Amino acid sequence: MAFGALTLQPRAKWRRAPGGTDASGAPNWYPALGLLRRVIVLPHFDRMAARMGRETLALLAASVPVGLTLIGVDEDTALVRLPDGPPSAGPSPWQVMGRQGVSVFTGDGEVHHTAGATLMLELDGE
Repeated sequence: MAFGALTLQPRAKWRRAPGGTDASGAPNWYPALGLLRRVIVLPHFDRMAARMGRETLALLAASVPVGLTLIGVDEDTALVRLPDGPPSAGPSPWQVMGRQGVSVFTGDGEVHHTAGATLMLELDGE
């Protein structure tokens, strides 16, 4: 699995202080493995989104650093880079595989892609 917990860790995590919120009211981003330098992955996204609610999810999406893409990968699902040559700075083809789907967040909002969908994403380059 391209973004499985044992192969790639999320680029960052959100830490909450006691009482359910952090001191600033905004997410705290921390470095992760960085195998894909332009992506922040939210694993088990279907469960995570249900727990955090739409308001918190909107705050999280709005806080993504410029130049990074936020991707929510549902449970039992993977986003796999299709072979089309070596990683490059341009968009590459990725396919949603598994039981559920993947949500990609941009400045225009959230787009959900179901299993079997192929999308072009710029995740590999510097």
